Amino acid sequence: MKLTIDQFLQTLKAIKEKLEIDKKEGLLNLLSKEGIKSPIVICSEEHTRVKRLNDWFVANFFKDQKELVSSYFGSELTNQAKVNSILSTLANPSLFAPLQLVIIHSVDSLKLALLKTLLEAVTQSNTTLTIFTVTSTNEVSKLQKDLAKHGSIVELPKLGPAQVKRFIVNDIKKLGAKIENDALELLVSYLGNNISELEKALEKLCLLVGPQETITSALVKTLSFSAKDISSFELVKQLGKKNIFAAVDISKSLFNQGLHPLQILSFLSRSFRILLALKEKNNNAAHKVHTELSNPWFVRQLSPLLNYFTTHDLISSIDLLKGLDFSLKDANVGDEAVFSIAMQRLAGRSFAK
Repeated sequence: MKLTIDQFLQTLKAIKEKLEIDKKEGLLNLLSKEGIKSPIVICSEEHTRVKRLNDWFVANFFKDQKELVSSYFGSELTNQAKVNSILSTLANPSLFAPLQLVIIHSVDSLKLALLKTLLEAVTQSNTTLTIFTVTSTNEVSKLQKDLAKHGSIVELPKLGPAQVKRFIVNDIKKLGAKIENDALELLVSYLGNNISELEKALEKLCLLVGPQETITSALVKTLSFSAKDISSFELVKQLGKKNIFAAVDISKSLFNQGLHPLQILSFLSRSFRILLALKEKNNNAAHKVHTELSNPWFVRQLSPLLNYFTTHDLISSIDLLKGLDFSLKDANVGDEAVFSIAMQRLAGRSFAK
């Protein structure tokens, strides 16, 4: 069976509604009634869209049972011994759940003999739903005949200009910001329908504006989309680990990516305020922190870094950055030199004036 992505999602949403009313029939049976057989084969060259679709599927059908989800990469399954571990999973279902999910990424990188072994095991299992992803369109046509015999194929075609714009607007909204029309057009002209690159660019842009602020075309123009992206969150991490040399090196890389020191300063200040808010939340002072924690994505990126900083570190860092803002605007030496000294002070916890 072959489905468009729209048909697949509409079917899944209808099944989800049925399961919310009555779980007795089960996901696998409901899929089968709609003609969707395991394995479900998702075909697209766009890794980001495939990953998002898989994440959506897990979040909607295995939200409270993520221990029943197993993931493998075709590039790692180079011989029969490695494939046997999956066969064992398929042959030994959980005693505590009626269904488990196995996801095999880039199945097109598997040798055909190994793929056929997997297909045989998958079709014989009535307790496992399997998702295959195929990321090379050159290989899709070779595999479709074998896959179509056993499972259901879902194709994700390239997005058109209008769909790309909707993707950008929706993603920026989720990240807690807005975008003006000129900036939207500029992003599309720079990156086209390359969803993976767009995702990275949007995250980068949203770090440079406050909650509910608007991304402008001027801001888009300041960024270099050709440079290798280095995460600003890595700078926060190295500052937290007191790694002076790494912090200075990362700040230089961010300059080379087109970020102005004042933009990095704004990001760091916001990050430290969110980390401080998380500390206060953990100390049951929730009434003080709701505005700083309004962006869930931002919070998720920073939460793992919380233990690198004490409350005193964060308060002192915020104060130091306030002084740095003035220094950058008034300094007789170059901005990068002033910023580099500040990074050394932050990483070394040298807060005394």
